[in-house]
Amino acid sequence: MAFNLIIPLMLVEGESPELEILSDDETMTRFYQYEYNVASMIGDDALHATASCDYMSKGEMRICATVYVGDITTTNVRNLLMSLTQAYPPVGNAKHLLDRAGDHWSKTDVSKRLPVPVNN
Repeated sequence: MAFNLIIPLMLVEGESPELEILSDDETMTRFYQYEYNVASMIGDDALHATASCDYMSKGEMRICATVYVGDITTTNVRNLLMSLTQAYPPVGNAKHLLDRAGDHWSKTDVSKRLPVPVNN
């Protein structure tokens, strides 16, 4: 279980939506307009991309912080590494990620972790 939060820090006013959300089969695209004080949460397997944009004529830029949140375990570390699109943590380095498992909860008490979704 993992997801990422996209937090807009600087936006270009009056522009078209900045985020593309794609269907699983990539045949349908929906667009999302970032807003100040509103974070976007995207699931671990959601297909998304930055929408086409060019702010050079305005001399402005958009800046967002992306925070990945997940419960790192030996059973899901490979899937987590495959879904990451940034340079850190290093791609394919499961040991690096597992060494940090529990940093935010507890390395010694495995009961302290993200809740597991319940399938109804």
